[in-house]
Amino acid sequence: MKRHIQVSVFTRGASALLVFAGICASVPLGVMAQQAAHAEGPRLLLAAASPEAPPKGATQATNPDTVRAEMGKPLTTIQELLKAGKGQEALQRLKEVESFPNRNAYENYIIERMRGAAASLAGDADTAAKAFDAVIGSGRVAAAEKHKIIEAVAGNFYRVKNYSKAAEWCARYFKEGGPEGTMRLLWVQSMYMAGDLDGAAREMLVDFQLLEKAGKNPPEDRLQLLASIYQRKKDAAGYAST
Repeated sequence: MKRHIQVSVFTRGASALLVFAGICASVPLGVMAQQAAHAEGPRLLLAAASPEAPPKGATQATNPDTVRAEMGKPLTTIQELLKAGKGQEALQRLKEVESFPNRNAYENYIIERMRGAAASLAGDADTAAKAFDAVIGSGRVAAAEKHKIIEAVAGNFYRVKNYSKAAEWCARYFKEGGPEGTMRLLWVQSMYMAGDLDGAAREMLVDFQLLEKAGKNPPEDRLQLLASIYQRKKDAAGYAST
């Protein structure tokens, strides 16, 4: 009987995703966009997560959330490359793992998690999005982690200036029930940069309504952003209201 093991996808047991860290609600649009586009290296926080270890002696027959033992070495190598920030090399080594025939659902899940992380490090937002979409579609991630993954993908697209895609993933974040935070501002900025001024104005006003309900006034930088949106829309009344 073949032995099977469960693999630690990343280090220190956190979730397998890349969270974009260059977005801060207190930074005005121009500065924020500049930081996202020109920061040295991908401004990402790499967190890691390993699934719980299976019972001793577990096999794929008794615990489907395992990978075959012979995958262990290449997966460990990929894990070390990710920890070192070598995304492109990790993507190349994933081809070795993909050559294993008859992969089970869990093995494919592990591969896509690693591919998403590696592609994010390599600056390949499209590949990362496709991989993380597969991770979400696996049904193996909790809602909170799903929201963080979607946030990461949106941030990846924003960083590489694909603002339309960033806006799409921001919209998905809220459609999937993601909590409020800086994501709505990222959505506004993504739509603004993509030229969707109506959408940007709409969501900025939603942000203001949420602040009002919380008994807070909109920060000056957000008022300036809304004014800029109205100015580009040539909406004199809206501009005057800010």
